[in-house]
Amino acid sequence: MAAEPLLLFMLAVYDFEKNELHSDITDDKQFNQSKLYDKLFEKFTTRQIEKEPTYDGMDISEIERLKKYFRLRLVQFLF
Repeated sequence: MAAEPLLLFMLAVYDFEKNELHSDITDDKQFNQSKLYDKLFEKFTTRQIEKEPTYDGMDISEIERLKKYFRLRLVQFLF
Protein backbone atom coordinates (compact mmCIF):
# COMPACT_ATOMS: atom_id res chain seq x y z
CA MET A 1 0.00 0.00 0.00
CA ALA A 2 2.95 2.34 0.56
CA ALA A 3 3.46 2.32 -3.21
CA GLU A 4 0.04 3.99 -3.51
CA PRO A 5 0.30 7.24 -1.52
CA LEU A 6 -3.24 8.36 -2.33
CA LEU A 7 -4.69 5.11 -0.99
CA LEU A 8 -2.55 5.44 2.12
CA PHE A 9 -3.83 9.00 2.62
CA MET A 10 -7.44 7.89 2.12
CA LEU A 11 -6.94 5.13 4.66
CA ALA A 12 -5.49 7.55 7.21
CA VAL A 13 -8.38 10.00 6.81
CA TYR A 14 -10.96 7.22 6.92
CA ASP A 15 -9.60 5.78 10.14
CA PHE A 16 -8.88 9.15 11.76
CA GLU A 17 -12.43 10.44 12.09
CA LYS A 18 -14.04 7.87 14.39
CA ASN A 19 -11.62 4.97 14.25
CA GLU A 20 -14.11 3.42 11.83
CA LEU A 21 -11.64 1.00 10.29
CA HIS A 22 -10.91 -0.66 13.60
CA SER A 23 -14.64 -0.98 14.29
CA ASP A 24 -15.30 -2.47 10.85
CA ILE A 25 -12.54 -5.03 11.22
CA THR A 26 -13.61 -6.18 14.67
CA ASP A 27 -17.33 -6.24 13.76
CA ASP A 28 -16.93 -8.01 10.39
CA LYS A 29 -15.08 -11.32 10.48
CA GLN A 30 -15.03 -11.36 6.65
CA PHE A 31 -13.32 -7.94 6.33
CA ASN A 32 -10.79 -7.98 3.48
CA GLN A 33 -8.92 -5.67 1.12
CA SER A 34 -11.86 -5.39 -1.29
CA LYS A 35 -14.16 -4.27 1.51
CA LEU A 36 -11.52 -1.80 2.67
CA TYR A 37 -11.30 -0.20 -0.78
CA ASP A 38 -15.07 -0.18 -1.08
CA LYS A 39 -15.45 1.60 2.26
CA LEU A 40 -12.69 4.08 1.40
CA PHE A 41 -14.30 4.96 -1.93
CA GLU A 42 -17.74 5.23 -0.33
CA LYS A 43 -16.44 7.52 2.40
CA PHE A 44 -14.61 9.81 -0.01
CA THR A 45 -17.46 10.06 -2.49
CA THR A 46 -19.86 10.93 0.31
CA ARG A 47 -17.47 13.57 1.68
CA GLN A 48 -17.08 15.07 -1.79
CA ILE A 49 -20.82 15.30 -2.37
CA GLU A 50 -21.42 16.87 1.03
CA LYS A 51 -19.05 19.68 0.02
CA GLU A 52 -21.29 20.64 -2.90
CA PRO A 53 -23.05 23.97 -2.22
CA THR A 54 -26.38 22.52 -3.35
CA TYR A 55 -26.10 19.33 -1.28
CA ASP A 56 -28.87 20.22 1.19
CA GLY A 57 -31.40 20.65 -1.61
CA MET A 58 -30.46 17.55 -3.62
CA ASP A 59 -32.85 14.68 -4.03
CA ILE A 60 -31.78 11.08 -3.44
CA SER A 61 -31.42 10.24 -7.14
CA GLU A 62 -29.05 13.18 -7.68
CA ILE A 63 -26.95 12.17 -4.68
CA GLU A 64 -26.71 8.59 -5.98
CA ARG A 65 -25.76 9.86 -9.45
CA LEU A 66 -23.00 12.02 -7.98
CA LYS A 67 -21.75 9.13 -5.83
CA LYS A 68 -21.30 7.00 -8.94
CA TYR A 69 -19.65 9.89 -10.79
CA PHE A 70 -17.11 10.67 -8.05
CA ARG A 71 -16.41 6.99 -7.44
CA LEU A 72 -15.63 6.45 -11.12
CA ARG A 73 -13.34 9.47 -11.07
CA LEU A 74 -11.48 8.07 -8.07
CA VAL A 75 -11.08 4.66 -9.65
CA GLN A 76 -9.84 6.15 -12.93
CA PHE A 77 -7.34 8.30 -11.06
CA LEU A 78 -5.98 5.44 -8.98
CA PHE A 79 -5.77 2.78 -11.63
